[in-house]
Amino acid sequence: MRRPRSLRLQVVLIASALVAAVSVVVGVVAVLSLHDYLFGQVDARLNGAAARGAEIADGRGPRIPAPMPTTAPSPGPTRRRTPGSLGGDLGGLQL
Repeated sequence: MRRPRSLRLQVVLIASALVAAVSVVVGVVAVLSLHDYLFGQVDARLNGAAARGAEIADGRGPRIPAPMPTTAPSPGPTRRRTPGSLGGDLGGLQL
């Protein structure tokens, strides 16, 4: 015959089952709410990108400024070469 379970064992088993059930419910609610929140963010970003793309396609988008005219860089300061010295640059250093 089976021996009856003690009251302590019954309380521990019931408490463990309740903690497990509450943990499962909290986990499911968290996953579902996070799922909806993140999909809402992705939808908002995609809708914004689609609207900006449509504006650019219609010619109403941001204007790209014309490139600035380029000028030749100035040659920099000139040095007089003294007899016996090396002339030119060495890694950005004037010799």
